[in-house]
Amino acid sequence: MGQLKGRINCIKYDALGRRIERTSTTGEWQRYSYDGMELRSEENSDGTWVSYVDGNEFDEHLWHGAQPASNSSATK
Repeated sequence: MGQLKGRINCIKYDALGRRIERTSTTGEWQRYSYDGMELRSEENSDGTWVSYVDGNEFDEHLWHGAQPASNSSATK
């Protein structure tokens, strides 16, 4: 997972107790996407993404890969 600069000042969870966002005192953020209870991807405020591939066990990450920021027209 990426690292935020500054101190973490806010962590948000959804109704299922999954962490969906964390922000730092510098204004950077990370947002998390899930498939059921399994973490699938992380989006960072610098435009980078991290994707996860899981095994059969809960929270068993077999692989994760970072994708650099691009000049795509995707918006939030």
